[in-house]
Amino acid sequence: MTLGPLPLGVIRLDLPSFSGYGPHRIAIAAELAADAPPLDVDLQSEDGAAQGSVTLTASSPTSRWGYVAASPFASGYRYRARGGAWSATLPFDKALTLAADGSLATPVAAAP
Repeated sequence: MTLGPLPLGVIRLDLPSFSGYGPHRIAIAAELAADAPPLDVDLQSEDGAAQGSVTLTASSPTSRWGYVAASPFASGYRYRARGGAWSATLPFDKALTLAADGSLATPVAAAP
């Protein structure tokens, strides 16, 4: 959890002070070849209150999924390729990029 920078003086905190609290929209993308089968992805908020699924195809490899975190201390999400095991919890501010098999895609480093 990150908080700050904050001004000097009296600080009053409430739930909206924490960026993890409240609504989130996760960008989802898959690296699919033209002949790849559709990739069905199940998603779940960290507390399990919100669940959903998206289907990604070669012609439509991106999507978005949203949920509301009721606690700033459990604001992440997890995913699984349909029928697979749930991932570790991912941070609410991390987009989900998947390989064709449903595993997390390795980020490509920017050219110098």
